Amino acid sequence: MSSQRDKPEDEPSGLRPIWMLQNAEQLARRAGDTAGPRTVHARRSVSAAYYAVFHCLCIKVAWTAVPMGSDDTRYVLCRVFDHGPIDTIAKWVAQQATPPDAMDGLLRSLAELAELRMFARRFVQLKDWRTIADYDHLRSVGRPMAVAACKSARRALDALDEVYGAPEWMTFTTLVLLRGSRAAR
Repeated sequence: MSSQRDKPEDEPSGLRPIWMLQNAEQLARRAGDTAGPRTVHARRSVSAAYYAVFHCLCIKVAWTAVPMGSDDTRYVLCRVFDHGPIDTIAKWVAQQATPPDAMDGLLRSLAELAELRMFARRFVQLKDWRTIADYDHLRSVGRPMAVAACKSARRALDALDEVYGAPEWMTFTTLVLLRGSRAAR
């Protein structure tokens, strides 16, 4: 099945989030449930699942912001996004954190779109799991977490496809552009 995330006509040729997710799924299948060399596969799987979602989001925001731009222009824009501020925006949309008062009404309307709220929840979850997988070497990361991360990432990408282009998407894109990039600071 082909979807718009496989390779939209304007997608930068070197970055394919769906390939990242497929790699994460391959690593999850190779991962072991116990300590040992295969835990590396589980950790890499969780990380790759998150990055598939992060990069897909960045690409879609770049396409929305620069609809007539070149691949080079869009790729440069993709590189300015920071994980932390986007995580904060996602927590606001998922209603897991309190937004600034001035943004409350705007974010409430975004949270009414179930697919966007679900995407935001999965983004936050995957970022948290990626932090554990990449940095918390005392925590066990095995096949169950890797498989769960891949399933969550696939659902997040599906939700992103559903909201892409909707009026709420435009508002979400604006928030990411204004608060989620290094250029905004």
